[in-house]
Amino acid sequence: RLNNTTGMAWRKLWGSLTPTYGRLAFAAGGTATVAAVTAWVSKDTDKGPFQATPLLPVAVCQSKRSKGVALHRYTIADAVDKAAPGVVNITVLVDTVFNSGTPMGTGSGFIIDQQNGKATIVTNAHVVSEAAEGRGRLMVTLADESTYEGQVRHCDRDTDVAVVDMDCPDPVPVVKLGTSRDLRAGEWIIAIGSPLSLSNSIAAGIVSNVRRRVSDIGLKGFQRGLQYIQTDAAINSGNSGGPIVNVEGEVVGIASMKAAGLGVDGISFAIPIDFAMRVVHEMETKGYVRRPFIGVQVLTLDRNTIPYIQRKHSVPLPADIKHGVLVAKVQKDGPAAQAGLQRYDVITKAGESKVYNADDFIGALAQDMELPGGVVLEVRRHNHDDAIKLTVKPTEPPSKQQ
Repeated sequence: RLNNTTGMAWRKLWGSLTPTYGRLAFAAGGTATVAAVTAWVSKDTDKGPFQATPLLPVAVCQSKRSKGVALHRYTIADAVDKAAPGVVNITVLVDTVFNSGTPMGTGSGFIIDQQNGKATIVTNAHVVSEAAEGRGRLMVTLADESTYEGQVRHCDRDTDVAVVDMDCPDPVPVVKLGTSRDLRAGEWIIAIGSPLSLSNSIAAGIVSNVRRRVSDIGLKGFQRGLQYIQTDAAINSGNSGGPIVNVEGEVVGIASMKAAGLGVDGISFAIPIDFAMRVVHEMETKGYVRRPFIGVQVLTLDRNTIPYIQRKHSVPLPADIKHGVLVAKVQKDGPAAQAGLQRYDVITKAGESKVYNADDFIGALAQDMELPGGVVLEVRRHNHDDAIKLTVKPTEPPSKQQ
């Protein structure tokens, strides 16, 4: 309700208040939350100055997936206060003919546990690969600048995840692990690490994409099925291995790499923490990372490959198929053959995940490999109108089986 206003003055006032309303509508929490918006405005219009009295409460809608954290001036700073003490700088030292302990490279990491005077640090494999191969040693620097020696316990290059031990008799801060499962494009995240050896550096940005495939980035030699978090937060040399945290200070990813080149900016990638911790668990329990094996060769189906396959190879495909992976070959007596999978079947879903390409399929198998009942595949077959459901139990590749 406005004092001494005309219709034109009301429209101008509402235009000035709309940005404030928008921010509150997306930031305030609670499905039935009511945000009391008070705006005191004094402006000159063509009808003279007027005053706005407090507006009535405005109802705010909220996504069911949101935790309802209202952003304010110190939201990011508060998150940093929670996570930063558990972030470390990792320096690889090598001995040369001229000097002992020459720094060869630096990266970041974060402490996830401490027991019996030994802290466990998670980082990138490429940060500690030289030390893992015996060509260097590690010096770990904590946020308070105290230093300790570190030893590589596990290192998996395909997933770019490593675990480092650090002997320290005194208690050290430990980060809180969150989940990457609920991340959303547009969500605020924070990168903490030591870019260019500048320890305790903070960069903030948003999630640009929650499932950036390895094939999208053009990487070779990395775990197929791994889907990166893409962000515009600044990740530079030295950030690798450091945590990506949400506004609650929980680790949701591991800073890993950035896109570089002329005219390229604001494109960086992080390993989802759920995937990374599965890798850590397997390295801790088995000593290596298991890769799912079902005994098939598959080919991605899309709008480009479908016409080619049908025209050049006369492969019988369901007429309405738009995506999935084509089973090109089935190994005799393998898990897929035992489940009933046939050549030229099209897999469109694995477990709870839709399958659009081979990376999706492999990632879904890896994610559900632990399920005791196996992975349920949704399959389209050329002489069947409806989808067929088959249950396959992934195993380890024959070279890993005892």
